[in-house]
Amino acid sequence: MPEVTLVESIPSSTVKIPLTEPNVTRTLGVITPVYRSLLPTKKLFYDFHNEFFARIDHFNK
Repeated sequence: MPEVTLVESIPSSTVKIPLTEPNVTRTLGVITPVYRSLLPTKKLFYDFHNEFFARIDHFNK
């Protein structure tokens, strides 16, 4: 369960255990419109996404 789920109403018996095995991967995609520009906030996220994953890809090689 994502950690953010535990922010409110945490039962006292709940504990957080970080997973180290198995290595879990997730595919992430961003869909952008072809015929119009992105709003500034959406463009900021799009640029961040591309830069972040380009850096991660660089370290995984």
